Amino acid sequence: RYDSRDWERAAVLFAQIRRDGRGSDATLAKARDGEAYCYRELGHGAQRRDDFAGAVRWYRLALEVRPDDAAARTELEAAEKVAQSRGEPLPA
Repeated sequence: RYDSRDWERAAVLFAQIRRDGRGSDATLAKARDGEAYCYRELGHGAQRRDDFAGAVRWYRLALEVRPDDAAARTELEAAEKVAQSRGEPLPA
């Protein structure tokens, strides 16, 4: 899915693999990492469209899947600052 840049669809597929839980530990870890990566890419896309509140939503999802994702945390903090400085309401 990465080559088609269909990040939302890829995230759904990774989430299904993760929730199903039938793969090896390595497969489930790759699905988790892939899902978080897709959410970060969706956050980047939202930022490119000047939708920082939307970016916050995607980065938060990445952190739900991978709480230790330092890149997602950094990107979340930056997007929150921009959204707040613009008066954009942040997602609950």
